[in-house]
Amino acid sequence: MISDLEDEIPDAKMDVASPLSPDRVTFAAISGLSAAATKAKLFADQEEREVQRLAATIINHQVLSFFVVLFLSVLSYKFVMVMFKSG
Repeated sequence: MISDLEDEIPDAKMDVASPLSPDRVTFAAISGLSAAATKAKLFADQEEREVQRLAATIINHQVLSFFVVLFLSVLSYKFVMVMFKSG
């Protein structure tokens, strides 16, 4: 689409009374919107990666805390069993 407009835009030979031809304004608007859309897509991708990283961090912390609680429960169970056997 942009390449079609590039072919239609006249060269630097423009009227002195009209420095901005409609074709050039259209091309500039399309170029600006394309650049903004590309930047928005890059920011959205970066944001998605950050959210995934944070979710993975939360899950890792939850799994780690589960295993710590499980380990401490097993240790306390073994301690209680040793205390009852000795008593």
